Amino acid sequence: MKSQKEHKKATLMRWSKEELAEYILCLEHNINAVNESFDNQYNNCLKLLDDMKLINKTYAEAKSIINESMRATDERN
Repeated sequence: MKSQKEHKKATLMRWSKEELAEYILCLEHNINAVNESFDNQYNNCLKLLDDMKLINKTYAEAKSIINESMRATDERN
């Protein structure tokens, strides 16, 4: 996905210093926004992984309790 138009060198050479400076500032802002978004997504993935570990642990504990209960019931019969 391209979000920034790619310019040819000849096009950029015709721009004034002010136009180039503004364009560079815009690019810096955009890359910082992308980095911030990436960091947020990364942290959300880490939280999701932690939640999945907790769910798997809880599931395993619940399964163990059910199996123990079923064994106890079988032993009584």
